Amino acid sequence: MEEIKNSNRWKEVTIEFNQLFDEWKTIGPVPYNLNDELWATFSSIRKEFFKRKDASREEREMQFEYKKSARLEQAHTFVRKLTREIEEEKEKLTDFNAALENITPGKKAKELKDHLEALISDSTIKIKRLGEKLEAAQEELNFVMANEKKIARQAYKK
Repeated sequence: MEEIKNSNRWKEVTIEFNQLFDEWKTIGPVPYNLNDELWATFSSIRKEFFKRKDASREEREMQFEYKKSARLEQAHTFVRKLTREIEEEKEKLTDFNAALENITPGKKAKELKDHLEALISDSTIKIKRLGEKLEAAQEELNFVMANEKKIARQAYKK
């Protein structure tokens, strides 16, 4: 009995305690002097086990909440970072387009135009790539927030 009192196999031992309790109910009369002693021992061990089980569950819940908060904050930070990078890249793109429109004719005009068009192309590709990352990150964040309770239930079962 003592070994199951100190067990961390919550599910299996809970089932075992419930079976022992059901068996206790069906045993029938026991000598009075033994009945109280056996019941006190069984009840004490059972209470201690469930007290530890509840404490363990509360600890897991706190750990889950901490990890969830950290993940959500990390995801929000990543979304904000991507949003800033897209805005910065759009500003660069605006500057490159303005510079392209304001090229003055001269010896290096063709070279400058080619360079600016390459920068515009790179910037456009980067904006698209960052936009795809942002969309995926927002979808993941929305999914996690929408399924928060389901995820919590799965975490508590472990």
